[in-house]
Amino acid sequence: GEARVLNKTLELTALNKAGKEFPISLTISHATQQGNKLFIAFVRDITLEKQNKEELIVKTQQLVEMNQSLESKNIELENTNAELNSFTYVASHDLQEPLRKIQAFSKRIIETEKFSDKTQDYFERIIAAGGRMQNLIVSLLDFSRTSSTELIFEPCDLNALVEESNENLHLSILEKQAIIEYGNLPTINGVCIQIAQLFTNLIENAIKYSRPEIKPHIKITASIVEGKTIEYPSANNQKEYHAIKIADNGIGFEQEYANKIFELFQRLHGKNEYSGTGIGLGIVKKIVTNHNGFIIAEGTPNKGSTFTIYIPTV
Repeated sequence: GEARVLNKTLELTALNKAGKEFPISLTISHATQQGNKLFIAFVRDITLEKQNKEELIVKTQQLVEMNQSLESKNIELENTNAELNSFTYVASHDLQEPLRKIQAFSKRIIETEKFSDKTQDYFERIIAAGGRMQNLIVSLLDFSRTSSTELIFEPCDLNALVEESNENLHLSILEKQAIIEYGNLPTINGVCIQIAQLFTNLIENAIKYSRPEIKPHIKITASIVEGKTIEYPSANNQKEYHAIKIADNGIGFEQEYANKIFELFQRLHGKNEYSGTGIGLGIVKKIVTNHNGFIIAEGTPNKGSTFTIYIPTV
């Protein structure tokens, strides 16, 4: 005969041979065989099914909670970005304007009035301190822009960007008679204004930390390497990278400081030896991170430094 399901399904508890309870599904159907009416029961062990269902409920709840947490974090991030934009405006105008006035009035005073050597020295220190503060504000602004600027990727001609950086550093290059050697650099996909800032900071850094009486020689090269050949935790073995090297013949550094130099406000030398804010290399690292890459620094005291930037080709 042919059975017909009566749509009667129950979930019950049964006992196994060991006397332990387990869930079952009981479905009752009606059948006719040789003129006799029969009722057939289908029994199925649904232990695994119920476990999977319970796990699904738990996972779904966890997913809901994670989504709620993510939404909350996104709101916090939006608020932080708004605060950062507010800070950028304040730093670019409200903080710099008083500094400009302090410097301008101090210069006017020492140019028009006669003071003792000691008083003259005090005014010169005020002007110098104001200049350092202004440089620090500008550096902080540059760093904040690398975090808050929308990342629009486009083809970037590295030769053109190095040339742009050289023009920005024209006076420093002339003063130190620096030699910038580069050529046949590739076009990569990136945020061009940030890549230009990266070159400017690294070239400026190489010129600043040059050895006395030795002309700075900065060499910029590029190649494509496989991730599996790079000895670095962040390298992806499945990817290819643009390896961009900026090498110099400057004062170098001890290799133990290779990571520390990228931290904000970290300086390996005193303020009286070399000017600067200690933010430039921090900006470089942030820009590289924005491009899903990483940077490796290598140095030898009194011989020079090499900064290698790895940016995925795709």
